[in-house]
Amino acid sequence: MNRVVTVLVACLSVAPAAAAAQETGSQANLVFGVALSFTGNTDLWSVPNQPLQLNPGVADTLALTRSVTGGLGLMFYGIYFPKPNLGLSGEVFFTGTNYDDTCKIAFSTGDQDVATACGDIDGDSNGTSTVQITAGAMWRISPRGSVSPYVRAGLGVAIINRSSVAMEGRTGNGVVQVYVDDDARSLSPTAVLGAGFTAGTKRGGYQIRFEVRDNIVGYDAVTMASNRAGIKPPSEAKYQHLFSVQIGFEIVLEKSRGRRY
Repeated sequence: MNRVVTVLVACLSVAPAAAAAQETGSQANLVFGVALSFTGNTDLWSVPNQPLQLNPGVADTLALTRSVTGGLGLMFYGIYFPKPNLGLSGEVFFTGTNYDDTCKIAFSTGDQDVATACGDIDGDSNGTSTVQITAGAMWRISPRGSVSPYVRAGLGVAIINRSSVAMEGRTGNGVVQVYVDDDARSLSPTAVLGAGFTAGTKRGGYQIRFEVRDNIVGYDAVTMASNRAGIKPPSEAKYQHLFSVQIGFEIVLEKSRGRRY
């Protein structure tokens, strides 16, 4: 991700010079677009000392972690510019995230059922989806340039369709619920910070957009071990930074003609 940010900064430093030579071009006032996105990974929570007892005797101790892994996503958006430099945007962003879990036995009594359940959890990937619905503002530097750098910010809600707390593993005797959570879905405040640029096409009715953004989403995170398995553990909202890179294709529905000399 650091390499991507470096590339973006370099593009933004060059783009104004290229745009200044094209200030007599047309200005997009209303655009609708679709973007393909790639989102990175982030750690979510870690519990090093969760007791798990499946058979009579002393409980085993598990070390558990969960991370949010990204991948390909899709975004639909619209932007209206009431002022040449100021734009108002609305978007729906399907991030396509997953939960990746790890499980290690920190203390073992030799219980094979615990070892099997932990092995099932370890390396498990639980498909989920985080959908962001946001509205915000954009400031573009060169509205009539063939290349127009910009920065943006937005606020909204994130819909998460799978609990970020619940965790289970399978054994030969059935499913072992390490953590349970009755709230399978959740709503969270979300914020977006981004920077990028648009580049016009020769026909003028379309644009290409490149953007790097920080998607700030609140997930429920386990804060400490529960006194036994099969219940909801102590947890709290934890705001994660999901960095993404987006390439978009836009249709310009309304534009202002440039100046002629």
